[in-house]
Amino acid sequence: MSGGNVGIGTTAPGALLDVAGTGAPMAIFGKANTGGVNGIRLINPATSGVSSSLIQLQVGVGSTGDPFIVFSDNPATAFNWAMGVDTSDSNKFKISNSQALGTSDLLTVQTTGNVGIGTTGPSRKLDLGLADGDGFRLSYSPQPADYYTEFQSNVFAGADVGI
Repeated sequence: MSGGNVGIGTTAPGALLDVAGTGAPMAIFGKANTGGVNGIRLINPATSGVSSSLIQLQVGVGSTGDPFIVFSDNPATAFNWAMGVDTSDSNKFKISNSQALGTSDLLTVQTTGNVGIGTTGPSRKLDLGLADGDGFRLSYSPQPADYYTEFQSNVFAGADVGI
């Protein structure tokens, strides 16, 4: 301890908690009992302004539970984004607009390499799960003009379109 700072592996800590070392891992945090969160939480508890911020690294227990990271701008009301491995869905990597994987998934990468946007079961290298009226655009923007190809899912009702 030096000037109110605590050092592990150092005699001159430069922060409230300064962990230094040459081996791996440098620190292990865990929870021995069941329930609760197994992981690390980094929180900036704002004393003024709109919200506080949180990053949470969560690990599963044994072969169950998802290892994932949560990003939030206000943990008191809602978590905004999660990304990690969904062990309950064939170990797919997912990005979700939720506090957990498997709900509100926006992007899915299967272990085969197939990528889905708007679908959790992509059947091609890139699979867009479009609803009626949705579309997508491939853009190239050299100056001074923009060039693009745009597809709308409701333009050709019941028809296949190929290029």
